[in-house]
Amino acid sequence: MADIGSAEAFSFRERPTPVPGDLRIRWRVALLLLLLMSSRGKKASLAKLYVLSDSVQSAEAQSDLVAILHHQRSELTWRLRVEPALARALDLMVGDKLADWTTVSDRVGVCLTPKGVAAAKAVDEWEDVLAEQKAALEAVRSAITEAFVTRLISAKA
Repeated sequence: MADIGSAEAFSFRERPTPVPGDLRIRWRVALLLLLLMSSRGKKASLAKLYVLSDSVQSAEAQSDLVAILHHQRSELTWRLRVEPALARALDLMVGDKLADWTTVSDRVGVCLTPKGVAAAKAVDEWEDVLAEQKAALEAVRSAITEAFVTRLISAKA
C-alpha cells in the first residue's frame, strides 16, 4: 500500500455545484411571467409556452423560428423540446398564486392571476433582467399565436 502522508495533509470541503441559468427556478419563473404577459389574454397553452421558451433561450433557436415564420424553412425542421424545468416552474407559479390552470385552444394552459400580472410587470420594468430574452420575445411574440403553434406541432411531411 502506498504511503499517502499524514491525514493532516488532506482537507475536504463541500463546494457548490454550478447550475445553468435555464435550470434555475427563479430565472424560469421570471421568463414564464414575461411569456404569459406577452400572450393574448395573458394566457397560453403549454405547447405555446414550450415553443416560446425554447425560441428565446438561444440565438440559433430564435433564428430557426423566424425562418419558419417567414416561410424560409419548413415547419418540420422545428423540434419541440419538452423541458421538465418549465413544468416545475409552472407548478410553483400555480402554487404561489401567480398563475392558474386553464384551457387555451382546446389544450391545457395557464393564465396569469392579478398577482402574476403585477409580478410580470415588475420583472419587465427591470431593464437588466432577462434583457436578451425580452429582445428575442419582442421579435416573435405577435407572430406566435395558438394557431401557429398548432400548425408547428402538427406539421406533417
